[in-house]
Amino acid sequence: MSLDRLKWVTIVLPIAFVLVVQATAMLVLMRGLGFAYGHLVAIPVMAVGVVLFSTAVLRIVHGRQQGIARQNEELSALNAVARALSGPLDLKEGVTRALGNVMEVTEASAGEIRCRGQGAV
Repeated sequence: MSLDRLKWVTIVLPIAFVLVVQATAMLVLMRGLGFAYGHLVAIPVMAVGVVLFSTAVLRIVHGRQQGIARQNEELSALNAVARALSGPLDLKEGVTRALGNVMEVTEASAGEIRCRGQGAV
């Protein structure tokens, strides 16, 4: 879900939910239970709705945040490779330095790069 859509969902859905609960409370609960009891029943319903809605929105935001963190790690690794390969180096030295930088960025304890037609570097 895009952030623009999420913004509108977080505005429109709570308003719609409050309207539905209020209409139900006014038309059904207050007629049968009276004004005070109708509100006493509607308040917990709204509280549960708020908790469920907030939890759903926070899960979406958390998922997006994890995706962005993953992208940042990938970009950092690519940047490390670019730094390692920028400069006059032979292939083996450049690839070794790139692997070292990627391992440092990703906090890996071991790594290996294989070049086609050649052994491990």
